[in-house]
Amino acid sequence: MRRVLVLVGLAIGTTITLVAQPSSVEATHIQVYAFMFMPTGSTSPASQAVMDCGWHTNCDGIYGDAMGGLDWRWIDTPPQTQTRLRLRLLASGGTTHVANGQSFNTSGACPYLKIYFQRISDGSVLGRIDHYHSVQAPGTVYYTWYASNPSLQYDSAVGSMTAPNVCSSYYHVMQQIIPYSQTNLLSKNSNIPNEQGCFRCGLHYPVWSIADAIFGFRAQ
Repeated sequence: MRRVLVLVGLAIGTTITLVAQPSSVEATHIQVYAFMFMPTGSTSPASQAVMDCGWHTNCDGIYGDAMGGLDWRWIDTPPQTQTRLRLRLLASGGTTHVANGQSFNTSGACPYLKIYFQRISDGSVLGRIDHYHSVQAPGTVYYTWYASNPSLQYDSAVGSMTAPNVCSSYYHVMQQIIPYSQTNLLSKNSNIPNEQGCFRCGLHYPVWSIADAIFGFRAQ
């Protein structure tokens, strides 16, 4: 008999139903939900993350563009420049290896950091998180992603904000989920304002208080 687990999305308001599969297919048909949280702010000592621009593609004060990502910075003075990857990975059953990953920088005048989720069996891309105005050290960083019920929490330093330039007028990071064909972008948090409601607004959020978005994929 399959167990049905009903969980409420973390601070997003999305209800998610997980169905635990029979053990014979557990390894290939596990549904995974990834909750993405703010990439700035610290937990020890506690500080808040500052959101300076709501959902936007280009935070330029010209409204109406797509709900792409959110601009975040540190509350601290002088500004810290570290960027973090904060995720909660939820799946039915016990702790399970659900994906591999890697991250690396793009090149060009406005480089940014790409963080990939990849299928275990063939390495195909399941989804991606981009950190614009942020880069890591040269080279590739590799990840192993596990999920469980209750969710497993990840809080890792992944890069540093780029110095203010033609692409970024101050130290901040724009965090955005990029869905692929194997990925379901389930929800972007509509409780977070868009650019018109938050343009250089400086809204403060405690770390882990609100999820930006949820995306899902099947581990295979």
